[in-house]
Amino acid sequence: MEPFYVTNNSSATPKQFQMKLLQLGIETGTDSIMTSAIAAAKYCKVHFDGASVMMIGEEGLQAALMAEGFKLTTESPDVVVVGIDRGITYEKLAEASLALRAGAEFIATNGDKAFPTEKGLVPGNGSFVKLLETTTDKVATYVGKPEPHLLHFIQQKGFRKEEIIMIGDNYGTDIQAGIRFGIDTAHVEGGVTSADVVKEQAQQPTYLFKNLSDWNRRYSL
Repeated sequence: MEPFYVTNNSSATPKQFQMKLLQLGIETGTDSIMTSAIAAAKYCKVHFDGASVMMIGEEGLQAALMAEGFKLTTESPDVVVVGIDRGITYEKLAEASLALRAGAEFIATNGDKAFPTEKGLVPGNGSFVKLLETTTDKVATYVGKPEPHLLHFIQQKGFRKEEIIMIGDNYGTDIQAGIRFGIDTAHVEGGVTSADVVKEQAQQPTYLFKNLSDWNRRYSL
């Protein structure tokens, strides 16, 4: 079975992520990539079909919203959707704040406060969302991990929960998303969350592996 690649990064399109994976030696189709941008657009389609949308974000979020048929606007929107925007400006934040205070719904692709780069961690989408929440006294609806929406939209492609397992190295996002969705989870060491920290958590992953090779040796799929 072809695995799905799930990311909270809303900046890029599935095609762009496909090319990035190919550089890592991983071949996959764009249909097997689920981003927080795609999930946010699908969430809006379910709950706010036909609404006008003000967007803070990059190409991935814009493409996802337009693919679901949304009209993007900079004035009097019904919904404000906020994703990572490395070209963020005070004006964008101010316009979003005014729209939210005027009654627009508030959707965030994800709540990651920091974003990893080659230089280290820099402000992530969650930092901008928190700023808007503080400014407007409105709480955003978060779509990305650890919320289970991304997994829900994958399930809608024709899977049962017992056929899905969430694999990741971040307990707070990957593993929690799987637990909240009610599916098996596998934590892999060597990434964001150490095995020692995972073992201290009240909710444990179904499996705890050093790497995926370890999993293949013990539980051949």
